[in-house]
Amino acid sequence: GLLQDTLVVWGGEFGRTPTSQGKRDGRDHSPHGFSMWMAG
Repeated sequence: GLLQDTLVVWGGEFGRTPTSQGKRDGRDHSPHGFSMWMAG
């Protein structure tokens, strides 16, 4: 069937820094670490 020839890919354009940055609460964007999910 069609699912045997299908690859589903999901990803984000950036991740988050491992710790808070500066004096603001929360974590900043990190272009060096992001998530990808693949199934097929």
